[in-house]
Amino acid sequence: MFSTEQISPPGLILLSDQELANLSDSQFKTLAIRKLTELVDFGRNLDERMQITIKQMREDTRRRANSERKEYESQNNTVDQKEDRINQAGKHDEIRIQKIEEKIKSIQDTFKRSNIRIIGVPELEGEKRQIEHVFEQIIKENFPNLAKGTVFQEIQEAQRAPKKLDPRRNTPRHIIITLAKVKTKERILEAARELSQAVVDAGAVPLLILCIQEPEIALKRIAASVLSDISEHSPELAQTVVDAGAIAHLARMILNPNAKLKRQVLSALGQIAKHSVDLAEMVVEAEIFPVVLTCLKDKDEYVKKNASTLIREIAKHTPELSQLIVNTGGVAAIIDCIGSCKGSIRLPGIMMLGYVAAHSENLAMAVIISKGVPQLSVCLSEEPEDHIKAATAWALGQIGRHTPEHARAVAVTNTLPVLLSLYMSAESSEDLQVKSKKAIKNILQKCTYLPALEPFLYDAPPNILKYVVGQFSKVLPHDSKARRLFVTSGGLKKVQEIKAEPGSLLQEYINSINNCYPEEIVRYYSPGYSDTLLQRVDSYQPVIN
Repeated sequence: MFSTEQISPPGLILLSDQELANLSDSQFKTLAIRKLTELVDFGRNLDERMQITIKQMREDTRRRANSERKEYESQNNTVDQKEDRINQAGKHDEIRIQKIEEKIKSIQDTFKRSNIRIIGVPELEGEKRQIEHVFEQIIKENFPNLAKGTVFQEIQEAQRAPKKLDPRRNTPRHIIITLAKVKTKERILEAARELSQAVVDAGAVPLLILCIQEPEIALKRIAASVLSDISEHSPELAQTVVDAGAIAHLARMILNPNAKLKRQVLSALGQIAKHSVDLAEMVVEAEIFPVVLTCLKDKDEYVKKNASTLIREIAKHTPELSQLIVNTGGVAAIIDCIGSCKGSIRLPGIMMLGYVAAHSENLAMAVIISKGVPQLSVCLSEEPEDHIKAATAWALGQIGRHTPEHARAVAVTNTLPVLLSLYMSAESSEDLQVKSKKAIKNILQKCTYLPALEPFLYDAPPNILKYVVGQFSKVLPHDSKARRLFVTSGGLKKVQEIKAEPGSLLQEYINSINNCYPEEIVRYYSPGYSDTLLQRVDSYQPVIN
C-alpha cells in the first residue's frame, strides 16, 4: 500500500508578513532557496517511494497468485471459485498499480513543464560542465533583472538532447534546462515578452526592416530572427512588425539560396500568420504561394520544417485559406515532404493535413485524392515518438469523420487496427490514447466498409465495440450479400456472444442485427444451442419398425 507517512513534506514558513518584510535580502534568499530545495527533495523522495511501492505490490501480487495456484491445485472441488479469486485479486492490484504509475507520470510531467529548450548553441568537446554557464550567460545578457534573483540556483539539470533520429546529423543538439519551479520558467517567458515590447517601444522595428534590406547575409538573418522573436508573443507585436512593412521584404527572401536565412524568414512569416485570420491573409497577399512550396524540397531539414509550419499556420484559420493552399498544390507538396523526412520535421506537415481536412468534406477529399492517408498511415506505424503518433491519429480522424467514403479511404489502409493497438497499449501516453480513441470513434461512426469493421468484433473493448455493432446494424438491413457474408464469416455468432446490458444502446444494435435473420438462424448461432441439440439427440427415441 502506498504511503507517505515516512516522507516529511516541506514545512510551512511560520513567519508573519511583517516578519518576512523585516528579513534582509540575504536572509530572504536563503529562506527561499531552502524551501525550494525541500520541495524538490520531497518530490524526488515521493517518486522513489512510489517506485518502491509499485515493485513491492508486484511482488506481493506474484506471491499471492502463486499461493492461490497451490491452493487451487490441492482443492480440485473448488476450481472455479479459486480461478475467480485469482483473477479478481490480480485485476484489483493491477488497477492500483496503474493508478500509482499515473501519479508518477503526473509528477514527471509536472517537472517537464519547467523545462526550457535552447537551440543553435554549437557543441564543443568537454562542454558538459559549461552548459549551465551558457544558460547563465543568456540570462545575464538578455534579462539582467532576472540575473539578480535566484534563477541560477533553481537549475536542477542542464544537458544536451540525445540524437534519437540521426546520430550523424551535424546540427547542434538542443540544450534542455530543467528548473526547480514552473513559475521560474514563466518569469523568463514573461521577461522575454517584456523585452520584445521594449524593443518595439524603442523604435527598433523600422531599423530591423532596414537591416533585412542590406546586402550582408548575416545581417539579414539576424534581423529576420529578431522580427520572428518579436512577432511570436502576441497579435499586437506581430501587427507592429506588419505595419512596418516587414512582410513584403521577408517574402522576397524566400528563395534566397542561403539556408540559414531562409529558416529565419519562414519562421518570421509563420509567427506573424499564426495569430489571426487577418494577419494570415496579409502573409498570403504577399504572393508567397506557390513560391514557398519549393522550400518543402530544400536540402536543409529545418527549411522544410519552417516552411511546413508556415503553411500550417495559414491553413488552420479558415476553409478559404485551406482551399487556396489546395489550389496551389500545397497539400500534395506537404505529403511529398512528409515522405522525405522523419521525426519532428514531419510534425507540422502532419498537423497541416489535419487542419485542412477538418474544415470540410471537400477539403478532406482533396487530402485523400493526393494520397495523404497512406502517408499518414506510414507515419503512424514507423514514428517512435508518441506526440507525433498522436498528431497523426488526430489528422486521420479529421479525414475519416465526414462521410462513409472518407471513412472507407482510411479503413482500407489497415489503419484502424493500428489505432486500436495504440489506444489499448499501456505504453502509450495519455494524449496518444485519447486521440487514438477519438479517431477510431470518428471513423467508425461513418464507416460502412464491413471487412474493416469485422475484426473489431473480436478485439475492441466495450466502449469501442458499441460503435462497431452500431454500424453493422445500419448496413445489414439493406445489403443481402453483406448479411450472408456476416453469417459465413462468424460475425453473427460473435454478436450473439456479446454480453450487453438490457435496454442499453448496444443491446438495441444487437436486436437490430438479429431482426435481419430468421429466428432459427439466430438461435442456431446462440451460445449453448449446440448443447441443446445434443440433449435432444440423447433424448430422441428412434422409431423401430
